[in-house]
Amino acid sequence: MINGDVFSPNLPVDHLLETASKMRFDANKPLAHLLMVPNPVQHPEGDFYLQDSRVSSISSDGAEKLTFSGIGIYHKDLFQGIEFGTPAKLAPLLKAAMEQNKVSGEKYVAP
Repeated sequence: MINGDVFSPNLPVDHLLETASKMRFDANKPLAHLLMVPNPVQHPEGDFYLQDSRVSSISSDGAEKLTFSGIGIYHKDLFQGIEFGTPAKLAPLLKAAMEQNKVSGEKYVAP
């Protein structure tokens, strides 16, 4: 999924499709895979920490705090428990999955 307000030239779509395919068969499948970007001027504090392909809301040694780009791959189980047609915010769902170490990610720097 890509947020509607995200400008993403040269997005590595083939790489993301490959990542989505791998997520289906991973025994310890992440519930989400996020593209993280360097913190922009308007959001210097960032959103989440990235370390060794894992995304967390809690700092750890060596983790880099980055900004969520609005581009992610989501497993249907991330939305388990939400009644169909009921609005839900994404951030709390992601943070709950992060607490279970179920969110992977990568740093993306547009060429």
